[in-house]
Amino acid sequence: MSSKLELLEQRIADLEAENAKIKEEYDDLESERIIEENARRDAENAEHKVRIEELEKNSADISAENSELKAELTSPHLVTQTSSQWKREMDTFLDEVYKKRVSDEIRQRNREKKLLRELATQDLSSVTQEKKSQSHKNREAENIVRDPVQTIMIDHFSKNPLPEDQDDDSLVSAEVSISTAIPLTHVSSSLDDFFGIGPENSPASSHPLIPIPHVLIKIFLAKEICVPN
Repeated sequence: MSSKLELLEQRIADLEAENAKIKEEYDDLESERIIEENARRDAENAEHKVRIEELEKNSADISAENSELKAELTSPHLVTQTSSQWKREMDTFLDEVYKKRVSDEIRQRNREKKLLRELATQDLSSVTQEKKSQSHKNREAENIVRDPVQTIMIDHFSKNPLPEDQDDDSLVSAEVSISTAIPLTHVSSSLDDFFGIGPENSPASSHPLIPIPHVLIKIFLAKEICVPN
């Protein structure tokens, strides 16, 4: 009986010792957990504190900037200065655009004037050349289509000049009665060529002389005009 009691007491003592050991281990683990938790919480709190301080600083900076911007916007001097600067920039831009447009117009007008001058010079040269050519053709035509009577008179009186002592009054009074006979055969070939007739139809065959009044001859020789028909 006493041995069982001793065994029970021993068993109880062992259990109590074991419980004490377990309790001690639990207390140690709990202490470590609490320490770690406190350390983690302290670190988080420190981080949060830093972030809060940064946010507060940023908020203060933003508030200061807002205050400065509000003061600038409400300042009439700044508004006037900004408006004046904008007007100056706009005026400068408009001046540059206007100058460029005027310069382009001047260059365009100069090109047009130059083109007109070149065209006028070409037209004047063409007209001058055409006039010269036409004048030359006219002179050639005048030389070709010449009055046969003028040719007769020039040729005749170059060989038979009028008397020097015969005055104009006497010639005028005898304009119809006094005449100078010019041999037609002398220039028959010229008349044949001009009228397009052959020798058989030539006026020289029936009218060997052409009577020309002296006064008309003298007037012709003085003024170098053609005798009227």
